[in-house]
Amino acid sequence: MTTIPSVTSLATSLGEFPPEAVIFGRSEVMQSLRDRMDKVASANVPVLIQGESGTGKDIIARMIHGLSPWRTGPFVKVNCPAIPGTLLESELFGYEKGAFTGAYGSKPGRVELA
Repeated sequence: MTTIPSVTSLATSLGEFPPEAVIFGRSEVMQSLRDRMDKVASANVPVLIQGESGTGKDIIARMIHGLSPWRTGPFVKVNCPAIPGTLLESELFGYEKGAFTGAYGSKPGRVELA
């Protein structure tokens, strides 16, 4: 049986492998993907990864993070569709104590954590 810590450890370590070790395929499309990952990882720009459910967006994001100069920092994943629209702003940017009913303490947002 796989435990949560071992799954987390595996997911965290994905960035330590070259893209060829995790992303398989020799087609032009897959080679283009690997080339783009290398290019994006070295740029100081935000990255938006889009795709259908189950296409490996999380793996690509972790690989880009692992190839980037920020690889020693945290990888903060945000599944926006899973967050109700009314909570998205406070989840992304955090909040201070008393900002709204039920805010009994301050909470950093995902952007700050990243």
